[in-house]
Amino acid sequence: MEKICDFDKCTACNACRVACPKQCITMQNDKLLVPHPSIDRDKCIDCGLCKKVCPVNNALDLKKSIKVYAAWSNDDTIRGNSASGGIATEIYKYFLDNVQNSYLLGACFNSNFEVEYVPIESFEQLLKIQNSKYVYSNTLNIYSEIKEKLKSNFKVLFVGLPCQVAGLKGYLRKEYSNLLTIDLVCHGVAPSDYLKQHIESIRNKIMKPVNQISFRDPLFLTYTFTFTLKSNGEVNYKKKVYEDDVYQLGYHKALIYRENCYHCQYAQRNRISDLTLCDFTGVGAYASFNYSKNNVSCILVNTGKGEELLNSIKSQITLIERPMNEVYDFEGQLNAPYRPHPKRSKFVDLLAKTSDFEYAASEALKYDIFHYKFQKSFIGKGLCLFKKIIRKGKNVIKNKSNY
Repeated sequence: MEKICDFDKCTACNACRVACPKQCITMQNDKLLVPHPSIDRDKCIDCGLCKKVCPVNNALDLKKSIKVYAAWSNDDTIRGNSASGGIATEIYKYFLDNVQNSYLLGACFNSNFEVEYVPIESFEQLLKIQNSKYVYSNTLNIYSEIKEKLKSNFKVLFVGLPCQVAGLKGYLRKEYSNLLTIDLVCHGVAPSDYLKQHIESIRNKIMKPVNQISFRDPLFLTYTFTFTLKSNGEVNYKKKVYEDDVYQLGYHKALIYRENCYHCQYAQRNRISDLTLCDFTGVGAYASFNYSKNNVSCILVNTGKGEELLNSIKSQITLIERPMNEVYDFEGQLNAPYRPHPKRSKFVDLLAKTSDFEYAASEALKYDIFHYKFQKSFIGKGLCLFKKIIRKGKNVIKNKSNY
């Protein structure tokens, strides 16, 4: 067998690896430190199952959304600690409190700063999976575990990226009424080794230990996108999203994603799951919204199962139906994948030569970092103020001419 799918479309969902009856597929990093499936030719029996379960090779069962809601948890602590409105947390909480024979899975950081899926059996474990993780999450062997639970009539809840939901469904190869899926609108996935190299670089600079990470630290309000590294709760490093942190900047400027993310087949309005969750950037754009716009989740309801699940947690959340275009017109990933950063090719070339993420990203982001530092300088602030005065003057003149 030559290959499982097109190299640049592979999402490393792990469906092929888990499905292989001879366990001859492993994930190996390429020259850009990006994991891809590798086949042991001596063990392979050419059964073709890996190709059959791969979502890249199969038509996607996508659904048109039925409704869109703005929503948030009625628990201020849950809402404040969540990336958006805490809806995923409330759904998990509902299952833990009310659904017997349930099997819940969520993504959390391990001690090596890698994100992996783990079963959620308590509220304490639930707290560990809250908040955004802008890095690759490894599904490990959870697809096979989910299949066994489904066959044993457990009610299974899987929350993940669209490509992971597609990987799970490809592996299962049939519909299960006791499976509920929720996908998170995704900007892109950065390989784990980039983040680990970045943390090590920071640790060497600040000369302090690090054992906790947050991409949207509630200590500084999650909607400010403040990236922190801590040691036992003490903040040792802090940067906001468009400051000079090369990982944050590289991620949000679409420099450091896996290649498949720039061609993502899930970056569209039709969805793979029962529910879709994301930030609600455009809330209030087309209809009045008399609430705080911070920490508000957008919920796209895609199936009857999804609507039924949402109805079951209505007492725990505030739920307000919104016009569809409030999400479609403001959430770019529901229309098309992100375009690569203009210096993407430079980043790729340097990383392939050196395997040094920090160096490659810093070189590719030189202009972005200079632009940020200039804006923060005395001259930059003065220039920004001058531009504001000019704009304000033009608006005054325009308004007078309208009378």
